[in-house]
Amino acid sequence: MKKKSKKPAARKKAVKKPAKKKKGGRPAAYDQKYAGQAKTLRGTYGVTIVTLAKMWGVTEKTIYDWMKKHKKFAEAMEEGNVFTPETIKKVKKGLLKRALGYKFKEVTSEPALLITVKVNGKKRKGAKGATVEDIEESLVPTKIVTKEVPADVTAQKLILFNKCSKEFKDRQFHDVKHGGSVKLNINVKKNYDGDRNTN
Repeated sequence: MKKKSKKPAARKKAVKKPAKKKKGGRPAAYDQKYAGQAKTLRGTYGVTIVTLAKMWGVTEKTIYDWMKKHKKFAEAMEEGNVFTPETIKKVKKGLLKRALGYKFKEVTSEPALLITVKVNGKKRKGAKGATVEDIEESLVPTKIVTKEVPADVTAQKLILFNKCSKEFKDRQFHDVKHGGSVKLNINVKKNYDGDRNTN
């Protein structure tokens, strides 16, 4: 009698479990010099938090955490912020002024001698027949001219494109809807004489 050979048990396929993502590891150490750097970079160049994070090799969340933990850093970040509500308000006002045009007074000044004299023991400026007390040179306005700056079309376009975007656009898009069939008639005329040579 032949022995039945046992079949090896079917192996279960190993299911790979997705590797667990590490939670960022240990947070980067805060350096005191970051406050000064943040103030300068944000104030002078308008650098964003995203750029600062890349520069220091940390995440944006880390920077926000530093702002919560370190008061000086938070103040520097706020002081360096170019885009404060007050600044944006000034920019809006300036853009509107540029779009509408405006007038301003141009003052031309020339150097002149300012003579202080004493009359009856009291100091006066430029009185006749008095003793000279002091002579100083200063700028004196000689001419005032009112000038006009015309309205700027680029500023007007910028405002209209953003505030009235439905009416004013660089490119107009029209939605054309068609529900039926379209019939096309194409006439093609032959402009040649077959295979004949016309020599």
